[in-house]
Amino acid sequence: MSIKTDSLVWETLLAACKMHGDIEIGRLAAKNVMELEPCETGSYISLANICCSTFCSFVLPVHAFV
Repeated sequence: MSIKTDSLVWETLLAACKMHGDIEIGRLAAKNVMELEPCETGSYISLANICCSTFCSFVLPVHAFV
């Protein structure tokens, strides 16, 4: 049985990626949400948070010394 993947399915996957820090699948989910609902700002913020949580751990110690 197949289901139509609407924005709710992709938003749920994006939230799971945010929780688990999975950037690659998060990008895919965010891309699909942005295509289906381009004015939905939550997907942009969630993707930014996923990327920041992964990359900011390297940036924060550097900023502590500046």
